[in-house]
Amino acid sequence: MPTIDSNVPRNGRCQHCQQLRPLFPHITTCSSDPYTPGTPAQYWLCARDWSAAEEADQNGQSFYIDHDLIVWPDAYERCCAQARQRIVQIERDWAECRGILLATKEAEAAGNSAP
Repeated sequence: MPTIDSNVPRNGRCQHCQQLRPLFPHITTCSSDPYTPGTPAQYWLCARDWSAAEEADQNGQSFYIDHDLIVWPDAYERCCAQARQRIVQIERDWAECRGILLATKEAEAAGNSAP
């Protein structure tokens, strides 16, 4: 299982409920793997499941993790990519508007200088 050495939330699928949400690291010694009981493990869980896993750890209960970690690109990167696309479109639109404005001014100047 991949481990990410950061306490910063990630965006991805919760390893418990599989919902796309911000994920938080949960380190536990109550492993759901029956072959390695008591082995420390790190899981990435959504806030709701992180809370449930903490409560299960405190009460000595099992909290089963059935899914591997699937990390999606950070929301910041996705927002930046969308913003970059929008900025490129805005620059194209602005260049078109400047061309129209220049053509209009030239037409007005030509119309005013005609006898």
